[in-house]
Amino acid sequence: MEIPIQKIEDLRSKAEAEARKLYSGSEDQVLDDIDYFKRSIFILGVEFAITTLLK
Repeated sequence: MEIPIQKIEDLRSKAEAEARKLYSGSEDQVLDDIDYFKRSIFILGVEFAITTLLK
């Protein structure tokens, strides 16, 4: 089964948009939160890939 890279990219874009909406703080805080969301989504993608490959 192929890993849905486009779906991961879509989730990453949504996370960036959510971070910008949720925080009206400093730009640095927003960028830090976006980085956190990107790492979280990347980890979810890796977990999905591993579980898919192990099936």
